[in-house]
This record gives sequence, C-alpha cells and structure tokens, in this order.
Amino acid sequence: GVGIERLVKDPKRTTGYSVILVASNGERTILSHRGASHELKAKDIAIRTLEADWFYISSLAGNMDLLAKLLKHANNHGIQVAIDPGNAELAQMKKLRSLLPLITVLKCNAQELAQIFGGANLAETVVRAHGVCPYVVGTNGAAGSYAAVAGKLYQAGMYAKVKPVDRTGAGDAFGSGLVAALAKGLGIEDALSLGSANATSVVAQIGAKAGILKTPRVKRMKVKVTQL
Repeated sequence: GVGIERLVKDPKRTTGYSVILVASNGERTILSHRGASHELKAKDIAIRTLEADWFYISSLAGNMDLLAKLLKHANNHGIQVAIDPGNAELAQMKKLRSLLPLITVLKCNAQELAQIFGGANLAETVVRAHGVCPYVVGTNGAAGSYAAVAGKLYQAGMYAKVKPVDRTGAGDAFGSGLVAALAKGLGIEDALSLGSANATSVVAQIGAKAGILKTPRVKRMKVKVTQL
C-alpha cells in the first residue's frame, strides 16, 4: 500500500544498508552505510506537488536546505510536521534551532534533546524546550518519556514490563505511534500511550518492524501531569 511513484533512482550509487549487532540484553550497535540516500538533494523531490496531512521527517543526512524547503512547503499548505533529527542535523545546531518554530512535533531521545536545549536531566530539558513548537517530546528508553504541551509537563513510564529482545527501532516505533495518535486527533496522553505501547511491542521481537501495532488506540497508561 506504499506508493513508489516518487522514488528516485541513482544509477551510480547503491542502496543503503545496515548491519545490526544485538547483545543478549537487547542492546544493539548499528553499522550503517547510507548509500544513495546520503546524496539526496532538494532538486530530486518535486516538493511543490507534495500533498499530505502530516510529514514525518527523520534524518536527512544533514541536508538543511532540503529540510527548510520541506518545512516552508508544509507551512504554506497546512501540513503538520513532526521531526526526529539525526546526528547530521544536530551538528548544525544554529540552522536546526531556526527551523523549530515551523514544526508541530519535535521528538528526540534524552541525549539529542540535551544537545539542543541543555538541562541536567530529561525533565529539565523538556521544560527548557517548552514553547519552541506545540509538542516537545523526549524519550529515555526504559525510563519513559516526557512531553511539554500547552503549559503542562507530561511524564509517562514504560507501557508494560517486557524482556527486551532487540531494542532496534524502539525510538522510531515510539515516534510513529505518537504521531499516528496525534494525526487521528487524540490527545497527548493517548499519544504517549500509543508511542510507548508500540515501542514496547517492538523491543520484544527481533527487528525494527516486527511488533509494530496496527491500531491508533490502546489503553491509556498512567501519565503524570504538572503545570509549568
């Protein structure tokens, strides 16, 4: 069901791939070769023709020109944007920070978010980031997540205790669950619940895709809410 009409073929470069080394406790080391995707340019995409309710943008290999053009198009056409920046974007902090007011959701892990806003712990970091965009969400693995939304701080733990088999894709599963819930019009507490449930399901199986949930609704978990 995924459209491939916008795929761009590079005749000189190979498709990217990764080798994933998984330890007995589920932790992993990923060796990545980005291949042709590392050479993606704004001119390769017919940005003006893109139609969507949401964009979910992960790493663009540091191509801030492409990111800026995608955000400008989204803002001009009422498209909501969630971003989960990679190391190459974080390395260009000044440019990244200038673009944050153009997005709806900023989702990062604790270390990444601290690079942008500082803070002694994830709660403090998320509070510092509050207001830069409508939803600021930080994750910290088994320690849970925080979100700053409309003057309130939300804290959620693990959705359920499971033995991690492979943590590959846990962050992406959380982010996609979170955004899927928001795209369906659900509130932040339901969004944190779906993100956490999706990540919990994924880490219990081998691979980044196995375990992905098929529903935008799950039982709401306990979420602590405090006023900022």
